[in-house]
Amino acid sequence: MAYVGSRGHSTGEVYVVQLSADKKPEGQPNRITFRQGGVGFPVWTADGHKIVFMEGNSGSNGSIARVTLDGKGASRKIPGLGYTAGPIALSHDGRRLAFSRGGQDSDIWRIDLSGQEPPRKLVASTRQDLAGAYSPDGKRIAFASNRSGPREVCDADGGNPVQLTHFGGPQTGTTRWSPDSRYIAFDSRPGGNADIYIVGAEGGSPRRLTDQPGEDARPSWSADGKWIYFSSDRSGASEIWRMPPNGGDAMRITKGGGVSAMPSIDGQWIYYRPQSAAGPLRQIRPDGSDDSEAISLPINILTFLTTPKGVYFALGGRRSRETATLQALLFATGKITEVSKLDFPFGLGLSLSPDERYALLTKLDQNGTDLMLVDSFR
Repeated sequence: MAYVGSRGHSTGEVYVVQLSADKKPEGQPNRITFRQGGVGFPVWTADGHKIVFMEGNSGSNGSIARVTLDGKGASRKIPGLGYTAGPIALSHDGRRLAFSRGGQDSDIWRIDLSGQEPPRKLVASTRQDLAGAYSPDGKRIAFASNRSGPREVCDADGGNPVQLTHFGGPQTGTTRWSPDSRYIAFDSRPGGNADIYIVGAEGGSPRRLTDQPGEDARPSWSADGKWIYFSSDRSGASEIWRMPPNGGDAMRITKGGGVSAMPSIDGQWIYYRPQSAAGPLRQIRPDGSDDSEAISLPINILTFLTTPKGVYFALGGRRSRETATLQALLFATGKITEVSKLDFPFGLGLSLSPDERYALLTKLDQNGTDLMLVDSFR
């Protein structure tokens, strides 16, 4: 049996294990890929000597590759097939290969919360552009995109975007600006292990901040720039941690789960989601005390943020007929108010301009795949 073993989101390797007559595993699994990145959809060749699989990630740089079962040889991309975004199938005689190509075309839209301007497509391409983030000075937008092939971190200065990272394969994203607009924190997986990185807003070589086994992802800065909060499963389960942006020891904040977090502007609270699935937003002190529920509504990860006025979050819209809204828990009143109705389902990412007039949201403009067929596959 061939399968994908993963240590976190958008990572994994192909393993093979022998099965007994009653289909139970026998012995230890044998790892046969060593590319230290995402893989998926392994299928056997007709002769049973090789595995064909997706090398990379469907949202980044998926391509079709082949590897022998002994794991002694490097996997090799199959030329001439372009990229793939989904399942792979081989005919019983091994002479026909089917795979899907396409996927999401998502763009970053700007919503005028004052209602004076209509929604505007601000960052767009024919590929994935998502999770736009305003710089604190309001002059630039950082976002993740796979327009160059692999998903990388880009910067848009109101004109042509500039690619800031060049990992060339692993999924990269969750862009967060430092309070002084000089640096961007993000996560990436170049070694098959999700880690937090920091890159200068003008480019340069990214600096890796975390180096523990497991998944360290979804960073956010404290308002004073002294801490970076992130999720990590280094303790066995995903929790919220923090560490200085110049390196040092990490401190665990939560004890009951944590996958994404945003500190309040005054530094008194950390707002976080304990699980990946939509659910209530919780709050906790930076020292791990006073953990309690802050908002009981079903909020998704990476669709909430903090401002001096309150906690903003996008709600609903995941289904085609479901109304989506942007709402806020206002600190002045302690009440939740609707800020704006959204006429489209939103994706990952939410950002507000410094004056809180504009919101950036990811809109899925097109979603579909084509079925590709290769005859005389060898």
